[in-house]
Amino acid sequence: MLKEMSIANGGLLPHQSRINPPTLFALFVLALPVAAQSPIHLADRIVAKSELQSLHATNLVFRSVADPMAIEVPRENLVRWGTWPGVVKQRAAWLADGSWLAGEMHFNASGKLEIDNDWIQTPAIDLPMLRGLVLTPPASLRRWSELQQQMAAADGTQDIVWLNSRQRISGVVRWPTNSDGTEIQHLNLETSNQTTEIDIDDVQAIVFSPTLLGPMKPHTHSMLGLVDGSLLRVAEVTIADSRVRLRLSGLDLISYESAAEFCQAIAYLSDQPKRNTFLQDLQPASYRNLTETKLQWELGIGQDVSGQALRSEAGLLFNGLAMHSASQVAYRWDGSPGQFLAEATLAPLDRLSAPLGSVQCQILLAREGALQKISEFELTRQSGAQQSQLVDVEIAGAQLIVLLVEEADFGQYGDQVFWLEARCCSK
Repeated sequence: MLKEMSIANGGLLPHQSRINPPTLFALFVLALPVAAQSPIHLADRIVAKSELQSLHATNLVFRSVADPMAIEVPRENLVRWGTWPGVVKQRAAWLADGSWLAGEMHFNASGKLEIDNDWIQTPAIDLPMLRGLVLTPPASLRRWSELQQQMAAADGTQDIVWLNSRQRISGVVRWPTNSDGTEIQHLNLETSNQTTEIDIDDVQAIVFSPTLLGPMKPHTHSMLGLVDGSLLRVAEVTIADSRVRLRLSGLDLISYESAAEFCQAIAYLSDQPKRNTFLQDLQPASYRNLTETKLQWELGIGQDVSGQALRSEAGLLFNGLAMHSASQVAYRWDGSPGQFLAEATLAPLDRLSAPLGSVQCQILLAREGALQKISEFELTRQSGAQQSQLVDVEIAGAQLIVLLVEEADFGQYGDQVFWLEARCCSK
């Protein structure tokens, strides 16, 4: 049987060497950045630059930078606040419900995985609840996004090991049993008729037999992301003895500290209100891209035009459309009263130092056979210029909703626009 060992940043360390969670909490609070300021996307409106103040079982309380009055939001009315920072600092376990749980890892004597998270107490996790592990976190958000997509796309009946050398090996992972209690420095990978010993420090990530585990079936749209990279699909939130209790699918978590202090660790919140219809879930009535080059840009649905994750400078996002200039897309609407809401923003640039990217955006509605321009704005990366726009337009009587992105200056360099949380809210 496995002795109690921990997967620490430099390898596997004895469980007794772990830092006390309250000590970790105190150290982490000192390292926290200023509270995030992000728009609150609600079912029927968007509030700019707001901070999370408190978390309750049935509602959330925010404070807008522009208005000192508290904004109380029922949980079922929230679409999104913040961004998920991704797994770039700590090791993390990928759970069967799609959650990511970051922290120091160790296997106990029963062969279960235990995780010491900076913010939440976590019970031992049965191995069948794991879809994968990240043992060497990528150094950047872009690298993490690439690795996450590769892990999600993995298939086959065997376990898959990503090495830091970027080599990928398939087989059956076996964790060694060190009866003398010494550190575990390697894992064994059985392939065909041989066993390969792999140093833990050489492993970037592991995905466990994707075909045998079957397709992932997240049980809830409600997600909560922490500053340490954890992303939790939360089925229920309760407050007991001032601490936050989060119920996942088959796993219950409890915050170490009070709900007020736990709020400091929250970087991302999202859900899908029943009143909202998200455009990424609909089939477009039409789409076209009129490019200056031979390269044709497809409509990004829940991803950017290159097939990568939607992201900002601060983190990853999950809901929205991506359009490159010059493009237009149309969606059908039944004419009923409602609003179209979105956050239109230029996609971040990775490799260009010059602030390129400038577009003209329009929102048009087809009413009674005539196309009407309802909104028009420019987005550009030039210093002091507008890089994002909060959109809220009435769509009563519309048969079509048309989004148009046209090039402005600099040709088409950097002209990718994200329509984040693009949705229609019925009245």
